[in-house]
Amino acid sequence: MDLKERITEDMKAAMRAKDAPRLSCIRMLLAAMKQKEVDERITLENAFVRAVLRRDGRLISLYDKRAQREAIEPGAAANHLVMFDDEPLQWEAWDVDVFHLEKRYEVGTARAMRVLERGPLRASIEAEYDLSARSTLKQVISLTAVSARLDFANEVEWHERHKFLKV
Repeated sequence: MDLKERITEDMKAAMRAKDAPRLSCIRMLLAAMKQKEVDERITLENAFVRAVLRRDGRLISLYDKRAQREAIEPGAAANHLVMFDDEPLQWEAWDVDVFHLEKRYEVGTARAMRVLERGPLRASIEAEYDLSARSTLKQVISLTAVSARLDFANEVEWHERHKFLKV
């Protein structure tokens, strides 16, 4: 049983026992936990979609309001950066062999995130990643007021040889 389940069970017991001070403390604890979850997330929303990002840069929800459909499976996350070795058997930079999937390197989460724009026509967030000891990526995630498209603009300072990056 995780912490939230234990607290919920304790709250039910306090309600049955009519223990007002204990119930009050549990409610304050649940409110603080909920606020921490909210503080660790950034939401971009318009009339068409709602996108929720964690502060580590991962997209944890993309909800299409018109279709009333969530695009990301619960517990999963999108915007996951992975680097691969690129050692082709033949043509340099054009030949991606299937065995490249065997040599993947997880890129860490965003080292910094900040809100760039918070206007009536567009909202944007910038995330910064260390791809390796030598390479970095700045990613601007934007949502306009008039589109259902969530835009990702990437600026990469690339100092790698025989590697490529996938999202």
